[in-house]
Amino acid sequence: MWKRNCFKVWKRSDLAADDRVFTSRYVYKLKRDAISGKVSRFKARLIVQGFKMQQDVDYNDTFRHQPNTGQYSHSDHHLHFYCGDLELHSVDFTQAFIQTDRLPEVVNGRFFVSPPPGSPHANTSDIVYEVLRPLYGVPSSPHALHKTLDCYFKSEGVTNAGLEESVWRRPADAKYATDIIISCHVDDSLIACLLSLSCANSNLLCSSALLALTRAQSHNISAASSSAIDPIVPLNSCKQPIPRTFDMWDEVHTVDTPMIPGTRLVKVDCPETPSPTLQRRYRSIVGSIGYLVQMTRCDMAFAYGQLSLFLYNPGPVYMAAAERALAYVRGTHDQGLSYCDPGAENRNVLTGWVDSNFAADSDTRRSGTGYFMTLNGAPISWRS
Repeated sequence: MWKRNCFKVWKRSDLAADDRVFTSRYVYKLKRDAISGKVSRFKARLIVQGFKMQQDVDYNDTFRHQPNTGQYSHSDHHLHFYCGDLELHSVDFTQAFIQTDRLPEVVNGRFFVSPPPGSPHANTSDIVYEVLRPLYGVPSSPHALHKTLDCYFKSEGVTNAGLEESVWRRPADAKYATDIIISCHVDDSLIACLLSLSCANSNLLCSSALLALTRAQSHNISAASSSAIDPIVPLNSCKQPIPRTFDMWDEVHTVDTPMIPGTRLVKVDCPETPSPTLQRRYRSIVGSIGYLVQMTRCDMAFAYGQLSLFLYNPGPVYMAAAERALAYVRGTHDQGLSYCDPGAENRNVLTGWVDSNFAADSDTRRSGTGYFMTLNGAPISWRS
């Protein structure tokens, strides 16, 4: 991170009156193989800690996540690569955030962090680091990455695909012999091009649009023509480590629905005193479920919305509901979305359903709504 100029060393005594100093720490994570569950590598990430809920201030204010950003772009990209006879590539960014330009933060546009444990100045109380690059834990970091990519793509003649800001298209010209379509969800990207070129040549063309900026590593995930592959393009974001992480894989009684039909979580079940241990596990489970809903598991959107309402003070009732959702994931881990080519008459025909209730929330008497959009045989966007 020092080599990438992420920090600048300051003395606390030299800071301005309106400068903000946040804490920071390293978070360590084991990356596991999606099939075997074995540890594949060790990962360390520096997290900026600055936004902490306070009792009687904002402790009860919970942001209810609505998993829709980037959802359309990736699923629609998959089905269009099939129906359009495209070759699809997956691109992994290396150290994505710190390769982008940081956006102005707080009052005066800059902020600082205290040296994390293990840093050269960890035990020096008068030293702080000015943050020069986006880091995990900074709210604007994903936006900074998107803005940097967008500026670079447009400098290369790439334009947004309609109203979708996370999908770009570049027409063929003298520089690129094939149309190129790019979609991004934070630091996960897909690049598609026509199959008219050889595998090696098209792989080079697709990768070059990102290599100059990110030194990304690209790997081809489908290089066969549509006539040579199964007429179903399955998308399944549920990997074994999610249930395994919470000890919900072996000897688990699976269920048929994410929640008990006809039930809702209510505020009266919140305990008077929250348990930090239970809260940490609950938040981790809900976050993992949110990832599934964001990607392919539209069948869990309602359960995720209900569980998200009580992140601030979950009790045993909510934990039981969260673990039931995991049991459902365990029993349906091999299920996902399946796109197909429905034929010329129905190809790329968008179909949608929407429904709502009236004052169904027993705590607030607010109404709820949901929608479900399908294209080429499977959902591409949903919300509940």
